[in-house]
Amino acid sequence: MSEKIMADVNPTKGFFINMLTRDIELNDAILDLLDNCLDGVVRIRAKQEKNRDSKDFYSGFFAKITIAKELFVIEDNCGGIPLDIAKDKAFRMGRDETAPREESATVGIYGIGMKRAIFKIGRSAIVKSVTSDNSFTVTIPKDWEDQAEWKFPIEMVNRDVTDINGTRIEIKDINEAIGKRWSEEGHLESYISELIAHIKKSYSLIIERGFKVEVNGQTIEGEPVSFVWSDDDKGIKPYVYRYEKDGVFVRVAVGFYAPPPTVDESDSMAEKSPRRASADAGWTVICNDRVVLYNNKDHLTGWGENGVPRYHTQFIGIRGIVEFISKEPEKLPMTTTKRGVDLASPLYALIKKKMCEGLKIFTNFTNDWKGTANADTEYFKKSQNKTIDEIMGEGTNTDIQYHRTGEGGEQAKPSLPKPPKKGADTVWIRYAVKESECKEVSNYLFEEEKLPSEVGLECFKRVLADALE
Repeated sequence: MSEKIMADVNPTKGFFINMLTRDIELNDAILDLLDNCLDGVVRIRAKQEKNRDSKDFYSGFFAKITIAKELFVIEDNCGGIPLDIAKDKAFRMGRDETAPREESATVGIYGIGMKRAIFKIGRSAIVKSVTSDNSFTVTIPKDWEDQAEWKFPIEMVNRDVTDINGTRIEIKDINEAIGKRWSEEGHLESYISELIAHIKKSYSLIIERGFKVEVNGQTIEGEPVSFVWSDDDKGIKPYVYRYEKDGVFVRVAVGFYAPPPTVDESDSMAEKSPRRASADAGWTVICNDRVVLYNNKDHLTGWGENGVPRYHTQFIGIRGIVEFISKEPEKLPMTTTKRGVDLASPLYALIKKKMCEGLKIFTNFTNDWKGTANADTEYFKKSQNKTIDEIMGEGTNTDIQYHRTGEGGEQAKPSLPKPPKKGADTVWIRYAVKESECKEVSNYLFEEEKLPSEVGLECFKRVLADALE
């Protein structure tokens, strides 16, 4: 009997590393490292049975990033890596499907985040972990790609009494393209500013709940997502919806974060308002506290679909947020890079319908009030701003009356104020003049600058009085 001939299908390390890193941006790779820090916090809080929507859920925990021309370091105080996890799971290239599942709502799905990030940035690294039980380092040597062995050496070290429980990753031998960018004059500072803006968007909710992130000594401030809220039953409130099925909990809120533009504001004037900007409008989608879409204003979140108009600056004051939470992150509708939604997800398709339903309430409100002077702003003056945790979190006193829906879940639709009906004998007068000329007339009539609508109305009143005489 002839000997069976076998074809070698083992991947080469070079091919594996190239394929692993080519489709992820540098910023997103660094966010993967931050995700590992946050997952450590989630595991700690799960043992403490702390509510995820608590304002201080991440309080007391931090991650510090240091970037130099030839060095990248990230260190945290988020519990460290248990030795058995390091040996069998943390450094493995991919997730072992036979291994026990996480018991907490983390964002790691495929088991490649830390390794992919390390190889995206450089070719050698030292990972140090300190837990309450032990301390060790894992070394990824520069020539690992050329070695036959698919393993990294682990070295046990003495745990110092001053050590904090956490992880430190030091990456050297920075990849050529990245090193060249960081080495050029002014480019490292520019990149750090870019990274800070990226983190601020992606971790706004987490920073709001107490997590501290530093980049080269600079503490990053969050950008909390809040909504206009009135205690008046007929005042301004957001639309809210909550849904739970098959181990996934979802909550949705959409409403105004600022008043819509008044009749005195052109598109460009609306953008210049200190109260609002198009960059702050749109939908933010979050999976296990990780922002995967930030203030999106296209078809991914329902704009221009299902009866919802396409985004326009007249909708500049509208914002929405969707949170997905699950202990089985593979059920979350996010892409492998965690920077987008999976439109093929049946769960996301269902939730997107509710997003559109809520969005239409506020686009319709904006259209209904458009051109009715500035009366609607009075409703906003009587309101306050509240975050989604303050509106929908446990222990809140917002007294929302939820109603079951046909799709499952519960929702609460606001009863927004209606504009006054225009009389049958009423007409609108609209015309455009130069801004400088309008200011000139305003100073002549009032000895100060007034809104264009007030200037126009005063002009009409004076001419009307002359005509009636």
